[in-house]
Amino acid sequence: MGNRVLLIEDDPPLRRSMSRCLQSWGYEVCCAASAEEGIQLLDANPVSVVVCDIILPGITGFEAIQCLQTKTDAPVILISGNTDKEKRIDAVMLGATSLVEKNDGFTELHAELERVI
Repeated sequence: MGNRVLLIEDDPPLRRSMSRCLQSWGYEVCCAASAEEGIQLLDANPVSVVVCDIILPGITGFEAIQCLQTKTDAPVILISGNTDKEKRIDAVMLGATSLVEKNDGFTELHAELERVI
């Protein structure tokens, strides 16, 4: 499987940018535009980690954590443009490994990926 990342992000330009960034770090990337699509992709695509936006069409990243965890043992990292302390606590209490900022050049995401893989 290598280090395969499932990236769930609904914003197409941001999804492309994040995917390119993840690939430049040596990860194989599988992308989805919604949590529902990402959950379905897990059936045929085992991954090392799931990176999921919080604000998505349909079910949110917070709501998707439990469904994702029924499909994979991979850690779930939530991403958001707003990562206040309360949201970070909520993410971990719901089962995510962490909540990281997605608007900082992805440096926090890179560090967290290195930590969990």
